[in-house]
Amino acid sequence: RYLTKVHDRYQPAWFFIPVLLAGFYPWTAYLAQAVTKSWPASWRARRDHRETVFLMLWAGLVFAFFSFSDSKLIPYILTMLPPLALLTARYLAQHWDAPSSASLRAGTWTLLALGFLLVLVLVFVPESTPDRPRVAEYAAVFGGYTWVILGSLLATALLPFAVGFLRRPLWIVVALALTSAVFLAVVDRGFVFLDHQRSVKELALILKSRLQAGDEVMTYREYYQDLPVYLERRVTVVDWKGELRFGSGVEDVSGWMIDETAFRRRWNGPQRTYLLTGRGNYDKLRAEGRGQFQLLAQTGSNVLVTNRTDQP
Repeated sequence: RYLTKVHDRYQPAWFFIPVLLAGFYPWTAYLAQAVTKSWPASWRARRDHRETVFLMLWAGLVFAFFSFSDSKLIPYILTMLPPLALLTARYLAQHWDAPSSASLRAGTWTLLALGFLLVLVLVFVPESTPDRPRVAEYAAVFGGYTWVILGSLLATALLPFAVGFLRRPLWIVVALALTSAVFLAVVDRGFVFLDHQRSVKELALILKSRLQAGDEVMTYREYYQDLPVYLERRVTVVDWKGELRFGSGVEDVSGWMIDETAFRRRWNGPQRTYLLTGRGNYDKLRAEGRGQFQLLAQTGSNVLVTNRTDQP
């Protein structure tokens, strides 16, 4: 996966730069200062800064390793955030007890620019990317809550900037921490709006209430990693391997990873079977007319069907 584009996750080498800047926000405003001020003054001085060198290597090696990979996903660099957080925290702690700090004050200007830039991106990207319908789709899903998110995001820039005029470095850090906590809480609450569109939980809970001993659950040309967790049972995967391709060639998975032929045989058999799949796959199955597909429930992206019309 690292050396090939087999999973269609290729991104340019600079992909993780904006990911890091946005993901570390609002503390991004002090990231450059934290790194440069922590850097040993000379090669010999590194022995007196072992912890700092360790943290920098931790973050730097993770960033470099995945930047050169031909397979990139945003979560890959999450492990570099803890060392950067420690470096930034130490830098802030060295300044917040001072009567005044030009460095922290300068950071609020950077923060203000970053905050407004992020808001502009979030506002205009859905309107300027007609080739990415998912962006506009998500903007429509959030509805009016979008303005709550944008407002809390702006607060992380405006409040620390305003507090900076009081020339109290500690208050700047406190304002940053409080507005960051509010922003994260708002974003966390916003994920509820995506449940119907992205999560399989809604369908899983409906299915779990119907399941009886002997019933089989399948996913068709899809793999929902959270479905077995919600159902507390193994799920049969039809005509899909993806990330499981390597493991499926090492172990015997014939009992729960099956092809199209085995699927048709089981689906048209006497056993009650439930199927979760994407809307596109469901439409194709119905159009083929090679079995009965009774719709039980649906969300924005997925459907739940069964091969039996009688109630369990």
